[in-house]
Amino acid sequence: MIEVAMKQVPLRNRASVFALRRLAFLLAIVPIIFGSGCGKPAALRNDAQGLALTEATLGERYRALEARRAKLAPGGTSELEAFNRDAAAYTADRATFRAQQQVSEKAEERAQTLLLQLRAAVSIADYARQAQIMQEALEKHRARKAFPQISTLARQQLGRVTRPMVEKRPVAPSGLAAPSTSAGGSLAALRALINSPLSSVPRDGSVPFIANFHVNPGLPPLDYANVTKAQLLAQQKLYTGRMVQALEHPERLYRGDDVEFNLLLKPYYADQTSPTKRLSESDYDRIVTLCREIATESTPAVASAPVAASATPPLNAGQTWTAFERLRKEWPKE
Repeated sequence: MIEVAMKQVPLRNRASVFALRRLAFLLAIVPIIFGSGCGKPAALRNDAQGLALTEATLGERYRALEARRAKLAPGGTSELEAFNRDAAAYTADRATFRAQQQVSEKAEERAQTLLLQLRAAVSIADYARQAQIMQEALEKHRARKAFPQISTLARQQLGRVTRPMVEKRPVAPSGLAAPSTSAGGSLAALRALINSPLSSVPRDGSVPFIANFHVNPGLPPLDYANVTKAQLLAQQKLYTGRMVQALEHPERLYRGDDVEFNLLLKPYYADQTSPTKRLSESDYDRIVTLCREIATESTPAVASAPVAASATPPLNAGQTWTAFERLRKEWPKE
């Protein structure tokens, strides 16, 4: 509505154009001069709280502009020009906010991936990978929702890991444990359950919900010894009551009641770009049981399941211990 009104109310002369440019300049420098105490403009905050505050402020501005638009008089030239200026400023700020939202969402996804990777590294005592994950989380993701969980686990590790433990543990290239041969039957059963047959349906003329399932590729396998049903169900995404189409497979259509997507189970998906058959609670009970069987029968080895490769080369024992000592000093206490 605001954008439509802007097109319908033209600027009258060059003075109005210069006034709009001056206003845009002021809008750009005022947040810099009167920004937050940390030195960043309040408008540029991209943590969850900052985005929420910005969205609330934009909502108030939109409602105020709508109220003004309803009261505009046909002959009120100055009021029309003032409305156009404020509406243009609102539109620009809204576009900036949406861009910040996208950046924040990607950062939240990365932080959640780091949490899963840290849990996996802890489960098989890969101290070098733990140090790399904790360092990235501390430097780049302290404002993310997953950081408190990362921090709790990191403080536990920083408090218990000793130098002899680090020097004794060999560093594997991937840093993740794989099931032994004896656990192959349980792992195969786990994959078969997760990839239960799923049939697509013919198109019926309805507009489907288009979902991108090819997200967070390269997640680590489950923490077989510790994963719980509650953790798995918390990541179960359902599409009840809708027709669903995978972004990368426009030729396939599914009933939403038949499918699900679970980030924790994605490393086991036969097709990483499509949903899987919706699992029942009893299916999830079975998954946990199979995980415990795999953990019991497993021995440390290089993983065969898809894992996220580290962006930096593996640390040796000396570098790992140095990193742990530095992180102990730098890590927030609470």
